[in-house]
Amino acid sequence: METGGRVVHYLDSINGSRYSSSAPGMIRRYMERLHRKGGEEVKYHVRIRKDPPLQENVVDCGVFVWK
Repeated sequence: METGGRVVHYLDSINGSRYSSSAPGMIRRYMERLHRKGGEEVKYHVRIRKDPPLQENVVDCGVFVWK
């Protein structure tokens, strides 16, 4: 999340679901609503990152990197 630049960076460690997940849009809408409640009308955009760490199996789900 880059609040200053209004960007949701999406890093999906499972390559196959990277472009089909509804999570980035949900986070974007949540952040826009949060700002709207504070009286500010802003737009966030989603950046699907192509350089996330990748899982080698299907059981290591979770956060790999939090910066």
